[in-house]
Amino acid sequence: MPDYGLRIKNSGGNIQIDSLYRNYVLEKSGSLDINGLHSISIANNPNPPIAAVRPTGGTDRVCGVFDVSYSSPNYTAVRFFGGKGGVGQSGSCPFDYKIYTLLEGKSAEAYGLRVYDNAEKLVYDSGYIPFKILEVGSAVIGTTYNHPSYTNPYYIFSPWHSGIVGIYIPNQGPVFSLKSGIAKQSPTSVQGMWTTCAQLGVTNMSFADYSGTTFTIILCE
Repeated sequence: MPDYGLRIKNSGGNIQIDSLYRNYVLEKSGSLDINGLHSISIANNPNPPIAAVRPTGGTDRVCGVFDVSYSSPNYTAVRFFGGKGGVGQSGSCPFDYKIYTLLEGKSAEAYGLRVYDNAEKLVYDSGYIPFKILEVGSAVIGTTYNHPSYTNPYYIFSPWHSGIVGIYIPNQGPVFSLKSGIAKQSPTSVQGMWTTCAQLGVTNMSFADYSGTTFTIILCE
């Protein structure tokens, strides 16, 4: 690393501002109550967005990020999902969301601090709300993840697991596509949970196949 430039650290020794690295900042936030998918557009941006969710409904209401939209050379939207937990269940999930991006232009603030890198790219602007990580942990679908130090944070989780379940009902039963999300258990806990995304067809046998159950969870403001 170069021995010149600007670097600001907090009391814990973590870097808050570095003239080499650009900060993700809040572009959009809001609330949804959906059963299925809903897309939120963002300003055309060549850098991938960061999206976080905060479930606000019952303990069986599941939400998450489904995917992001890309049309070369830009990312254009984030698609969220919400639903009721379980196989073949139907119901909406209320949640808050935040989308962070690397904004190209400066904020409208008339005063504050702006930092540029040696390519004249905006690195930090005090007029924007920066992305901030509070905690990183490992969680398992079906098990409650507790975070007693933080109340009602936003969450990012990865990977986004999927599953397929067939239910035998003579003579034919449904085949469901599942997605893993998170459900609020309390202000200081969430649980990874499966929710039904679609019925794919019918079957004459019972089966269940999942891409995995363990995921990394990130708490942020």
